[in-house]
Amino acid sequence: MSELSSIDNMLDSLDYASVSKALVKIETEKLSGEQKAYYQLLKTRYAFGKNSFIDDSLSLNACIDYYKTKNMKDELARAYFYKGEMYRLAGDMAKALFYEKESELIFKDCDLNKRRNLDIYQQLCEALAYINIIFDEDKLSLHYCKLSLQSAQKLGDKRYQVFTLGMASSCCSTLGMEDSVGYYRLLCIPLLPYTHNSCKGYAYSIVADYFINKDNKKAKDYLDSALYYSKDAVSYRVAGYYNNALGNNAKAEEMWKKSIDCDPNYLTQAETCKKIAALYYKRGDLKNYALYMSKMSEAKDSLYARKKKYNMSELQSNINSSLSMKDLLDTITSASMGILIIILLCIMVFSLILHRTRKRLIAVHNRLKTEKQSLEQAKTQIKSLKKESAKKSDKIEKLNNDIMVASQSSEANARCGKELYLHIKNGGTTVTWTKQDYELCMAYCKIEFAETMAEIEHCYGKIAPRKQLIMLLQHLNYDYAAIGRVLGINSDSVRKNIARITPLTK
Repeated sequence: MSELSSIDNMLDSLDYASVSKALVKIETEKLSGEQKAYYQLLKTRYAFGKNSFIDDSLSLNACIDYYKTKNMKDELARAYFYKGEMYRLAGDMAKALFYEKESELIFKDCDLNKRRNLDIYQQLCEALAYINIIFDEDKLSLHYCKLSLQSAQKLGDKRYQVFTLGMASSCCSTLGMEDSVGYYRLLCIPLLPYTHNSCKGYAYSIVADYFINKDNKKAKDYLDSALYYSKDAVSYRVAGYYNNALGNNAKAEEMWKKSIDCDPNYLTQAETCKKIAALYYKRGDLKNYALYMSKMSEAKDSLYARKKKYNMSELQSNINSSLSMKDLLDTITSASMGILIIILLCIMVFSLILHRTRKRLIAVHNRLKTEKQSLEQAKTQIKSLKKESAKKSDKIEKLNNDIMVASQSSEANARCGKELYLHIKNGGTTVTWTKQDYELCMAYCKIEFAETMAEIEHCYGKIAPRKQLIMLLQHLNYDYAAIGRVLGINSDSVRKNIARITPLTK
C-alpha cells in the first residue's frame, strides 16, 4: 500500500512521467482486493489527468463494487468521480453528470477536513461547474464554482483557480451580473504567476477580455501571452473581440472562425456565429449573413437537443437510483411494511421525476419555438434586404448610363470648341456666332491655353466671352486687322476695344 500511496502523491504533484514508470512496475497479480481497487483508482486518475480516455469500465466497476461492499465511502466517492471524468473525456456528458452527482451525494457523508477528500471534492465541484455550463445551467454552474473556489482556498492550491474563476465570470456574464464578471476576472491577475502552464492560455485570455476597451495596451499584452501558451477556442474568441474593438474586422472574422472550429460549447458557438453574421451584414454580404445566422440556429438546436437527451438520461438514472434504494432497504428488512414504504417512495420519486421532466421538456419546446420565430424573422429581413439591393443596383445602372451620356456630350462639346477655335485662327469670322458658340470656343481655349486664360481671369475677373477671346487673340500676337476680321469688325474698333481693357501684365 505504501508504494501505491507514493504514486498517489506523485499524481498530486503532476509528475506523470514518474507515475507512468511506477505503475508499470506494480505486479497486479500479487495485489489484495483493496490494493487492486486502489491501483485501479490511481490508473484512472492518471488517465484523466493526462486527458486520455481509457475504456476500462469493467475494472472500475469492480473497484466501485468492492468499496460498496466494504462501505468505504471516501474511496467510493472518489471512484464515482473518476468514472464520471472518464465519461466526460469520452464526450458523454449525461453519464458524466450522473456519476459525478452520485459522488457528490456520497461526499456529504465524508469528512472534508481530510486533505485528500477535500482535494477530490474541489475537483468534483470544478467538473460539475463545467458540465452544467455545457448544459446551459449557469446558475447551478456558478454555485459549483463557488464551492470549488472555497475548497481550493482551504487547500492553498493556486494552480487551477483561474479556470474556476473564468467559468464563474462566464456564468455571471450570461446571467447579466456585469459587476461580478469584472470582480472574478480581476481575481485572476495575482494568481497568474502560480497558474499551471496547461491553464495559462485560458487565464491570460479571460484577463485580456476584461481589459478590451478599458486598456487596449494591456489587453494586447495579455492576449499575446494567451496565444503563446494556448491556441484554442477561448484565446481565438478573445482575439476576435480585440480586433473587432480596434475596427480590424477582417482579422476579427478570421479569429472567430478559428474559435468555432475548436469550440465544444454550442452556446459560445452560437454567440460567435452571430458576431460573424453581424460583420457580413455591415458589409452588405447577405449570402454569408444568412449562412452564419443559419449556423447560429444549428448550434442552438444542438444545445437544446443535448439538454433534451440529458433530461431523459436523468430520468433513467433516477429510476435506477430508486431501484438501488429498494434493494438496500430489502436487505435491511423483509417486513411487508418496509416493502410497502419502498413502493410508495418509488411511486413518489417516479411521479416527481415525470413532473420535472415534463416541465423541462415544455421549456425546451418553448425555446425552440422562439428560436424558430427568430429565424423566420431573419429570413424575412433577408428577403427585404435583397429587394432593396436590387433597387439600388437599378439606380446605379441608371447613373452609369447618365455618366456615359454626359461623357459623350462633353467629348462632342470639346470637338466643337476646337473646330470653332481653328475656324477663327484660320481667318474665319464670328459674325454668325451665337452665345453658345462663344462659350464652347472659350471652354476649349481655357483648356488649350489654360495658363493664359487663368491670367486673364486673374487680371480682369469675370468678363464676357467675346472680350476674353479678344484678349487671348491679342496675347497670341494676332494683329488688329486679323482680330477685326475674326470678330467681324474693323481694326479701329478692335483697337478701341482693347484700349478700354488694361493690357496684360508682362
